[in-house]
Amino acid sequence: MPLLEQPVKSIGENVLPAELNTIISQQPQGYAGVYNDVQFTLGKQYFSALGKQCREVFLNYTTNNSDKQRRIICKDNQSVQWSIIPQVIDSKNNQIDFGA
Repeated sequence: MPLLEQPVKSIGENVLPAELNTIISQQPQGYAGVYNDVQFTLGKQYFSALGKQCREVFLNYTTNNSDKQRRIICKDNQSVQWSIIPQVIDSKNNQIDFGA
């Protein structure tokens, strides 16, 4: 008996802005950029257990000296849209996103 009947679908709240799709898909590990006052550095690429293309991204705000956050982003195979994957243990006091 499978644990899930169907893969969990994103409801769109963690979808990255379209402007970042090409950068995330085509830039190498170590690429750094800024979007909406969030500095990001692309990490390694891999395939998840569900077969999705994923990669690490390190985020921090450019306006303060906060610590970098390591987040995972994965590409939806049908829509080709990248989304930030929710962390298993989410820290409500330390959320950085692209303002999407």
